[in-house]
Amino acid sequence: MGISGLLVGLAVGVILQRGQFCLSGHLRNMVFQRNLSSFAPLLIAIAIQSVGFFILEQQGAIRFPASSMPIVATLVGGLLFGIGMGVSNRCVSGQLYRSGEGMLAALTTLIVFALTTTATQTGMLKFYTADLLASESQFVTIQQTLGVSSLYLIIPFCLFTLFVAIKTRPTQFIPKHLFKGTWSGHFTAVMLAFASILAWYLSAQTGREFGLSFSIPLGNAVQYVVLGQQRYLNWGTYLIFGVVIGSFCSAWLSSELKWRGVSPLDYAKSTAGGILMGLGAALAGGCTMANAVVGTAYFSWQAWIATLMMMFGCWCVFILRKNPLEKTC
Repeated sequence: MGISGLLVGLAVGVILQRGQFCLSGHLRNMVFQRNLSSFAPLLIAIAIQSVGFFILEQQGAIRFPASSMPIVATLVGGLLFGIGMGVSNRCVSGQLYRSGEGMLAALTTLIVFALTTTATQTGMLKFYTADLLASESQFVTIQQTLGVSSLYLIIPFCLFTLFVAIKTRPTQFIPKHLFKGTWSGHFTAVMLAFASILAWYLSAQTGREFGLSFSIPLGNAVQYVVLGQQRYLNWGTYLIFGVVIGSFCSAWLSSELKWRGVSPLDYAKSTAGGILMGLGAALAGGCTMANAVVGTAYFSWQAWIATLMMMFGCWCVFILRKNPLEKTC
């Protein structure tokens, strides 16, 4: 069943690379250009997933995580991740597809991120974060707290998303050529949402109850490569390998593959960003994909709060930059 993770990863890699999907880039445009169209793709991805996840959950095909939120860890982790995202210029999703495009700085960030996340969750740094992660609350999902059906959240959210999507609709929704030019944000979001729904359904068949997520799978991938232990070769590991391969093939087919070295400054920023994002992901329950894209779709308290903190941390870094409009993704 792990092969399904590879196939989903290949599709996600192509989607991320062709759509240049990276939360830090969208956030930069939202903050400094007041561009509502940069906000629309995230809303579209969340809305479509929320409907798909609800249907699958009602059919008993998937189960939403039931663990409660460690409030302090979520706040601190989200902030650290956001700062790291701003320092390294990309979220983890952006680092993945940029690695496939041949950017060695992005690959450096991914390796440092994976090592830091693993060390924080199961290694030498676990002792220092155990108390934060143990301070759980009673908050799991918003609908559970309010005591209502998910539909009371899904319906108004989808209506709001539809309004924003129509208001910001691109002149060309479906690309004429799959590997020429960048896909519209709306089309990218739709493709990513369906890939995420499929990912949760297929991974649930292997006992992994979650959709797209990169933090733990990246750690497992590094552990498998270094240690060679079969237990680290799981559905999530295949997903990560697939994303990198898919983005590489997409960049090659679109003539965007270009090997780019790492300057001392790039190396320092990549390393610092990888460490901060690794610590943040371990504390906040995952990266931007797990929180901002997937977790928000089933209205997890932790995902929404972590996402807001990630955005705030990244915003702070952009504000402090001399040239905040510099291309980050």
